[in-house]
Amino acid sequence: PKRWVAAHLNPESLDLAYARADVSTCGQGSAALSVDLWLDASIDAGGTTAASRPELHEILRSFTYFVTPKASRGGRDVLPPAVRFSWGEFVFDGVVDSLNQSLDLFAADGRPGRARLSIRMSRPWIDKAPG
Repeated sequence: PKRWVAAHLNPESLDLAYARADVSTCGQGSAALSVDLWLDASIDAGGTTAASRPELHEILRSFTYFVTPKASRGGRDVLPPAVRFSWGEFVFDGVVDSLNQSLDLFAADGRPGRARLSIRMSRPWIDKAPG
């Protein structure tokens, strides 16, 4: 819960891609998720008032945690954090491969009013298809 981040608006679509594994390695295939999330400084996500809502740049910074590799418990390996993306009944576990942020609707003081986050996640296995 400490790292949960909520999007302000529903995504238009969730794009899933599956790839078969190389038979010689006995792999299980892989799956990838691409999604665009929208954040809007004028929208109340979760009942907070405008005064107590975090600034948009703080929310964007919280997303970068998920693409930043961290040292493992033993300290030898540097790995990306595991991430769970959930929307309604749809759940995808994996790691964030890329995160692109696009900012627009700037206020006179230079603060962005809206941001689009393009997220690509992957995992080295295929679960049953959702739905």
